[in-house]
Amino acid sequence: MLAMTSMGGKVDTRVNDGRGPYIYRLNGQNHHRIGTLIPADGQNPHFAQLYFYDTENEVQNRMNALRSSQSNSNLDPSIVDTLVKMLDESNILVKLFRIARDRFKEGDIHHLRLRLIGSRSTDGREYNLPTSSEIAAIVVGDIGVENEHRDVIVEYKDGGLKRINELHPSYMALQYPLLFPYGEDGFRLGILYRNVNGRIHNTKDFITMREYYAYRLQEREGEGHTLIYGGRLFQQFDVDAYTCIEGARLMWVRRNQRRLRIELYSGLKDAVMRGDTTPASTGKRIVLPSSFTGSPRYMIENYQDAMAICRWAGYPDLFITFTCNAKWPEIRNFLSMNPGQKTEDRPDVVARVFKIKLDQLLYDLKHGRHFGRVIAVVYTIEYQKRGLPHAHILLFLHPDDKHPTPIEIDRIISAEIPNWNKDPQAYIAVKQYMVHGPCGSINPSASCMIDNRCSKHFPKKFYSETTIDEDGFAIYRRKNNGRFVERNSVKLDNRFIVPHNIDLLVKYQAHINVEWCNRSRSIKYLFKYITKGPDRATLILEENVHVDASTGIQHVTNTDEVKAYLDCRYISAIEACWRIFQFDIHYRLPAVERLNFHLENEQPIMFDDSDYLDNVLDKPDIGKTKFTEWMKANDLYEEAKELTYSDFPSKWVWHKKDKEWRLRKSGRSIGRIYYAHPGSGERFYMRMLLNVIKGPRSFQGNKNLLESVTENKGGVFFVYGHGGTGKTYLWKTMISRLRSEGKIVIAVASSGIAALLLPGGRTAHSRFQIPINVTDSSTCGFKQGSQIAELMKKASLIIWDEAPMAHRNCFEAVDRSLRDILRFSDPNSTDKPFGGKTIVLGGDFRQILPVVAKGRREQIVEASINKSSLWKYCRVFILTKNMRLEQNPGDNAAREFAKWILKIGDGELCDTEGESLIEIPSDLIIHVDTHPINDIVNATYPDIQAKYTDAKYLEERAILAPTNDFVQDINDFMIDLIQC
Repeated sequence: MLAMTSMGGKVDTRVNDGRGPYIYRLNGQNHHRIGTLIPADGQNPHFAQLYFYDTENEVQNRMNALRSSQSNSNLDPSIVDTLVKMLDESNILVKLFRIARDRFKEGDIHHLRLRLIGSRSTDGREYNLPTSSEIAAIVVGDIGVENEHRDVIVEYKDGGLKRINELHPSYMALQYPLLFPYGEDGFRLGILYRNVNGRIHNTKDFITMREYYAYRLQEREGEGHTLIYGGRLFQQFDVDAYTCIEGARLMWVRRNQRRLRIELYSGLKDAVMRGDTTPASTGKRIVLPSSFTGSPRYMIENYQDAMAICRWAGYPDLFITFTCNAKWPEIRNFLSMNPGQKTEDRPDVVARVFKIKLDQLLYDLKHGRHFGRVIAVVYTIEYQKRGLPHAHILLFLHPDDKHPTPIEIDRIISAEIPNWNKDPQAYIAVKQYMVHGPCGSINPSASCMIDNRCSKHFPKKFYSETTIDEDGFAIYRRKNNGRFVERNSVKLDNRFIVPHNIDLLVKYQAHINVEWCNRSRSIKYLFKYITKGPDRATLILEENVHVDASTGIQHVTNTDEVKAYLDCRYISAIEACWRIFQFDIHYRLPAVERLNFHLENEQPIMFDDSDYLDNVLDKPDIGKTKFTEWMKANDLYEEAKELTYSDFPSKWVWHKKDKEWRLRKSGRSIGRIYYAHPGSGERFYMRMLLNVIKGPRSFQGNKNLLESVTENKGGVFFVYGHGGTGKTYLWKTMISRLRSEGKIVIAVASSGIAALLLPGGRTAHSRFQIPINVTDSSTCGFKQGSQIAELMKKASLIIWDEAPMAHRNCFEAVDRSLRDILRFSDPNSTDKPFGGKTIVLGGDFRQILPVVAKGRREQIVEASINKSSLWKYCRVFILTKNMRLEQNPGDNAAREFAKWILKIGDGELCDTEGESLIEIPSDLIIHVDTHPINDIVNATYPDIQAKYTDAKYLEERAILAPTNDFVQDINDFMIDLIQC
């Protein structure tokens, strides 16, 4: 009614439905606007016009303006008149409108304007008010060109609404004359910290907008308390203040990020070489970055950080929801010193007390006072419909302190009403804070009821003991023991009790829901839940690409992420205070170091449209990143080579200012490599390598097999991995990739079965014409000018699977022949292994080694490929993860069998070196009767007579035999069986 400006945004009135305390909640983009000095023809005066136009009927005009939007307002004209007179006497802004009114009446001026000046020579506080000439100027005629961009020009009649800059000193005083009765200045640029006068100032000497409002939201002796005694108006001010802070940040995003570009470092070089010296011709726009708190990218990064902690610490054990209690004695005791104030009148106090309680709760949890030793914590802050904050907390316990059994869960979590006679304090706490309802058929109008069912699934069922369901959720013990509590004259038993920890509940006197959650199926849901951000109640998803139905042409619509964020954001006073005080909305322990990575010369850099590109490239350290300096540290320090990129932050600290890694002296941190989409090609493959490789000193150390092919560099590689690690999948992927580009890939294997698994595969002896009796000087059967020789020349890649099965003389024979036929096209080929061709060998030395007729153990080892002179040229890649088992994570029998086989290959089941007897577990043995072959066939090929035409059935099973005689016997038996 007394404000001089109107306020933007949408006030959410739905939140005040019901009997609860008043809550101010705003949606959308906020702003202040001021109109003309007089209303348009036929319109009633509003806001600042009430101080200038028809002031003879001012009180009635103000009451009419308010009643138009609030028909039930019961206003006292005498109070309105008293407030207007008070502002006339004390408020310098009101006085200026009165002066303009009097000037207009005296001279009958029709081109009068009022300029609200946006700069000050004094600080404009209550006890140092600026003069009227510093605040405003009455202008007759044209304004002129000297108008400062933050000045507000109030037109006489024509001109419409003007938006006031958030940096204008009178921004808040114009909107809240009752909170700033003298018209005191608010935030402006250039406010210094204390004790920084008398020297040259830099940007760190001036307070920020957030710091200014955090300072104002404090109660100090000797200062006026009009602001914090503002009641509902104080709630609105808090929300307004935070939206100003956020609006300024978003304006920076709009004004600066649109001018800035992100461009790959190599892209900049290309632009310079083409003569494109204007950065507007290169790069891509940045929208709402992940550095903006609350943005979708920010939420996604926090989710990935939480998952990184999960990978390091294991599955979380406990999920705790801690809700603020507005009736805490600390809040009530503070408010009792200010008679008449209610909890909803001091959102700043509620926010600060909840932060203190939350910090104390985390201290108790981290020091093992309730659940055992805690090695990691993740929490996020959210707000209820009526504005009260609550924290979602995930706890990761030490392996020795986990509670995996139902009996152990019962020790820390209860979903029952305590015994009044044994623990009356716990009984009262559960009754006050941990009872849901009444709802259901007892109270169908409860707020949790949707479609006549409780959305929280109460009442629960009675259970005599705690169990874990198939989805990994705990079903807590709820005995039907006759205990109950009364709420709204309704008796509620254990079925209505929310799971809790008695000790925490009694100490903190608040709603604290404790849930056990250590199961893999629920992990991603939990992490997405606690990092989802605020509810997007008005969010509509639209594709930014649409196709013209008539032409079929795709049109791309630019997505304004800033606007989308504001349209979906709701904020209340407590959240505004929380953000102004800069309290954490996401918390992680240990800290997560986000690790970028990139291909060579493709690190992202920032530059301005106005920068000359040669100068951009000449900036010192322009090419240094965490990734490049990690490789540099590997080159300089031996201890650095023992860590993968993601493990590096555990021992080293990144110094952003100096762009270098230094040894960690204290603290703890874990690393997380940024996500790369599988469609990003080489970046995705590099990220996979970074998870396992240690100590690379340059990008050359990370080069992959395909790069040797595409750049025609040649080389010998060995992919070492036991069965199921994905070697065949790797071969097929490489073959498909290169053949799709028109390149020739020769795929061979040492055995016929392995060759059949490769696209276009042949045995090595067949493809290379390797002699049957190969010696140290043998060569292959193909000669210069033959078709096979021409094929070898054109081949971009040779893949040889199951290489450890072949005699080393076979590889040496192929090497001699390739050097011979390639020397005519490349004289240097005689000095290169395999004539400079890229050769990829694969296999597992745990499996069958070369067969040496009647050979001793040492002779077999000597015949292996790793004893060849070619082995020194091999770069070995090791595959360790059994990908085949990952496809069936629940098949524990297959997992245990794979571990047992691996132990045999690693020699872990043998007591001594040399020959040993290994006991085969009985569950792996087929116990036979009188016909062993019949029993083996029935166990391996059940229903063979009905399924022998099913190719998939046959592919999934095989019988291995030690000699060809056994193979013949089994084949004869199965053929006879099928023919029957």
